[in-house]
Amino acid sequence: MKYVPMLLLTLLLVAAAVPSAQTRYEPVLNYIRLIVDVFDPTTPLPPATRSRGTDAPTFKEPASGYIPPECQDEYAALSPYVVDCWLNAHPTIAANILWEMQKVPAGFDPVKPWAQWEEWRRAGLRLTVIELQKWRSAGMQGSFNGLKSFDDVPPNEDAPFWGPDEIGSTVLHEDFAAWPIYVNHVASGLAAEIFGWVPWSLRTYNAAQLKVLFDGTQVFTRAETWLDTTFKDGRVVAPSYITPTNATFTLEFLKDNDLIRPTRLETISRTIDWAANLSHKIGTGPVDHWQYEGRAPLARVLDGTVRISDNRFGHYTGGCTSTSWILSWVLKPINIPVVNVQDPSGTCGHSVTGFISEAMYLDHGDVPYNRVVDQAAIPGSWLLINQQTFNAWFPTPADTDISCASQDRRPYQLAPFYPGNGLMQDYCEDVKSGAGHADGKVFETLSREWSLQQLEGLKLWDTLQSKVPTSDAWACKSLQVP
Repeated sequence: MKYVPMLLLTLLLVAAAVPSAQTRYEPVLNYIRLIVDVFDPTTPLPPATRSRGTDAPTFKEPASGYIPPECQDEYAALSPYVVDCWLNAHPTIAANILWEMQKVPAGFDPVKPWAQWEEWRRAGLRLTVIELQKWRSAGMQGSFNGLKSFDDVPPNEDAPFWGPDEIGSTVLHEDFAAWPIYVNHVASGLAAEIFGWVPWSLRTYNAAQLKVLFDGTQVFTRAETWLDTTFKDGRVVAPSYITPTNATFTLEFLKDNDLIRPTRLETISRTIDWAANLSHKIGTGPVDHWQYEGRAPLARVLDGTVRISDNRFGHYTGGCTSTSWILSWVLKPINIPVVNVQDPSGTCGHSVTGFISEAMYLDHGDVPYNRVVDQAAIPGSWLLINQQTFNAWFPTPADTDISCASQDRRPYQLAPFYPGNGLMQDYCEDVKSGAGHADGKVFETLSREWSLQQLEGLKLWDTLQSKVPTSDAWACKSLQVP
């Protein structure tokens, strides 16, 4: 099986070299590209005509919408108790719906599964599941009567205590923000599963994947256990690096941007496509970028804000860790688990984004907006690496030399075939300075993945020259003929 990718890639390269064959057999060539991508997504692919968001075929798996026979009556009546019945029939899922209680006697575990919640908490979840289904069935129009935060940008209760360096904790009020946001997300996941919103299912997930979606301790920490908070009756936004919003807000975002596709992988790919709109924040802090004292609020990242210091609009992210959490919160309401993988040695202190239902990763959270590759020319799935490659690039036990050299590798593998504005900037600066291929910025940028002989064999500099007239890179502007 390991020889299949190379065989297919050889056929692809041979066929692509013959113009008549390339036109006639384009559908076949595209399919070969898909197969190569599935077996080894780290193999650089030659240029092709391919629309964004088109992904490799995936194996058929159970879809959401399965209702156990014993739950049919509650389901037909749209009874809130369909939630109890469905969770009783799926105990592994129920056991991973977890919330850490505020007041628990000494010696008792404060983290309680759904079955051990107080009745008022279970009632709130039941109601919100049903109200989400009604709201979605009405086209996400009109009022929503389930639990949700009063504000899509929940206030930071510790904000008055942030210092001038804009460093501090982000604490959400327990009753008005943290708990409603948590319930809103759990309810969205259950409604998506019970009422068949998506073509995949929670029933195929293991406990680790379910915890990413439903365990409140994966995103919040009780403020009373956090040393540097002054407002103790709430939840610190941690481990989450993003201040969450309601799932209802995110569901509208997914709908408005047409991100939900027939498979998880295609949906992930489309979401990575959208993430190319993100811009890494500059040295100024959250007030300048998001007009918020606290960790970047998801609602404002998705809507976009005007940076105060230069009056520039953008979808600003704090960096690789923030982007991993943005992707996690965006895909959580439709039951796609995404994790932030971060370790001082194992990931070189940066964040790797893990799409654990697919065993696929972004080798750096900043990859979706890495400008060395033309993001508009490729689907987001081409930026992913598989589990085998992840294990090799970010090994256990940790090897800092390997992990630090592996950050952002995927964009640099693709850049010679799909050069972006970052590479065009290098090229035009080389032209202005008179630098040659061997001593210019283009080769300096790509030498981590490519030899000079390989790049010249690909006729990279001819490709870059042809793109100068239409390039948006500022260094190329003076080289463009009016």
